[in-house]
Amino acid sequence: MSNTAGPTIKQLKSFVPLDSLPDETLEELSSLASIVHYVPGGTVFSQGEADHQSAWLVGGRIRLTCDTDPSGMAITAQTSLSRHALDGHQPHHYNAVVEQESVVLVVDNTVLDYMLTWDQLSAQVGDLDTPDQAAGPEHSSLMKRIIESPILRKIPATNIEQLKQRLEHLQVRAGDRLINIGEPGDYFYFIETGTASVSRDRELAVLQPGESFGEEALISGNPRNATVVMREDGSVLRLSKQDFRELLQEPLLQRLDANSARGRVNKGAVWLDVRSEKEFEHYRLPNAINLPLNDLREGMNRLDQDMHYICYCMTGSRSSAAAFLLGQAGYEVSVLKGGLQVLPAVLRAQLGSEVA
Repeated sequence: MSNTAGPTIKQLKSFVPLDSLPDETLEELSSLASIVHYVPGGTVFSQGEADHQSAWLVGGRIRLTCDTDPSGMAITAQTSLSRHALDGHQPHHYNAVVEQESVVLVVDNTVLDYMLTWDQLSAQVGDLDTPDQAAGPEHSSLMKRIIESPILRKIPATNIEQLKQRLEHLQVRAGDRLINIGEPGDYFYFIETGTASVSRDRELAVLQPGESFGEEALISGNPRNATVVMREDGSVLRLSKQDFRELLQEPLLQRLDANSARGRVNKGAVWLDVRSEKEFEHYRLPNAINLPLNDLREGMNRLDQDMHYICYCMTGSRSSAAAFLLGQAGYEVSVLKGGLQVLPAVLRAQLGSEVA
C-alpha cells in the first residue's frame, strides 16, 4: 500500500455523492482526500473495523466478503457499482480484499459530511436575502465562510437549516451602533459586508466580514461589555437571543460534572480559570491557568490549539461564554457544570484545590 498525490476534480466527479458538489468544493476536497495504491492480497478495510472513512475504487478490482458470505462479490473499477463507496457502514460490514492491483480514493467521513451539508445549505442562501437584493456570488461565498466556521461545524445539521431560516438580514450604514456598552444583550451578529469597530474606552478590535460578536452578554446574562459601531456602509446577519441559545449555545457547549472534568484533567486537559486575576489569586484549582473573560479575545492566542481546556468560574456563566468564544476560534474546550459554587468541600479537596 502506498499514498500518492491527492485526487483530481475529474476523479472526484466520478463518484456518488461527490458528483453533486461544485468544482470549488471539490478543489478543496482534493487537498483533504487521499489516493492509495494496493497490491494484490492487500486489505483496504476489515469487517467490524470503524475507520470513519469512505473508500471508492478508482482502478483495479476488489472483492467484498463477510462471515456470512465468504465468497462475496467482486467490484471492478469503471463500472456502475464502483461509482458508490465500497462499504458505507461503520463499523464495516465487509472485508475489502484486493484481487488486482488497485487504486482507491479515501475521504474522511466527517470532512465529507461537512462539505455535503455546507454545499446544500449554501445552495439555499438566497432565502436569506431581502426581496430587493439578489444573492450574488459574493453573498453566497460570504455565507459559506460563515457556516464553515469552527464553531458552526460542531452543531447538528438540522440546526444549521434552522439557523439559515432564522437569521435576519440588515443593511447598515457607517456610524450605526449595533451594540451599546451597558445595555442588555438581545442579538448575536455576523458581519456580512463592511467592517465594525469594537471599543471600550479605546478601540479593541476591528471586525471583518465573516466575523461574529455579541455572544458574551447572551450567554452570561450580563450587560454588554463593549460598543460596536459600523465603520462603513455594509450589512449584518443577526440571530435573536432565544434562537442563539437554542441553535448555537446549548448544542455547542460541552458541560462536564466535577468527576468527569477531573477525569479529563488526569488525562491531560488543563483547567482554564476565566475569573478576574484577584479572584484567581485568592482561590483556584490546581495547575489552573488564568485568562479572564474580558481579556479572552486578545489573549487566547497564548493558548495551545492542541490542548483541551476546561473552563470554570464561580457559577458557570462566565465560563460558558468563554467556552463559546474559544470554540469559535477552533479550540477544544469544555465547561465545569455549575462552576466552583456547586463543588462540595470534600470534592474540592479531591480535586486538589488550593488557596493562594
